[in-house]
Amino acid sequence: KLKVAEDFIVLIDANLNHKEDVAARGKVDEKSLNHHYERLNNLLKKLQNFYQKKVIICIHPQYDLNETKKKFPNFETIKFKTKESIYNAFLVLFFDSTAIMDAFLLKKNIISLKSKIDWLGRPASYYTQYGTTLIDIDSDLNFSKKELDEKFRISKQYYNNFLYDYIITDGDKIGVDKVINYCKAVCSQLNE
Repeated sequence: KLKVAEDFIVLIDANLNHKEDVAARGKVDEKSLNHHYERLNNLLKKLQNFYQKKVIICIHPQYDLNETKKKFPNFETIKFKTKESIYNAFLVLFFDSTAIMDAFLLKKNIISLKSKIDWLGRPASYYTQYGTTLIDIDSDLNFSKKELDEKFRISKQYYNNFLYDYIITDGDKIGVDKVINYCKAVCSQLNE
């Protein structure tokens, strides 16, 4: 049982040069990488100033913690605590990650991030299909706290679309009951 709070701003970071991605599309050059993280840090500072909440960077267990810490010198970077961090988040930012499911389930404020580096998943689809607020980190970031709060308020109306597509796929049936019922059906067929 995890505590639910609104203490942090949480970024689920995407490792731009993770080995699988490099194998698929090549390495992101150093200049683009530096620009990306400079813009991302600027956005996080702006959000921290708006909401007066600590920023936590969460990374996948396969990512290098020390390397990521260098990219976010002013923020705490952790791994193995993404779920707990989301439960304690006021706001969750991400590019594309299955870890975002908890943020939808808990109806957290969610920002899908877009970047010039277009291989970073499908942030626009989270915006169009599931109502998340979309921010292009390469834009001028010229928005107010009031505008952002209004986008959060509106976006939560669409979160159920995500829940029905990915979490509650069989209405009120929970996964455990579905597995048990399936096993019973298979066993009953075998006994016939």
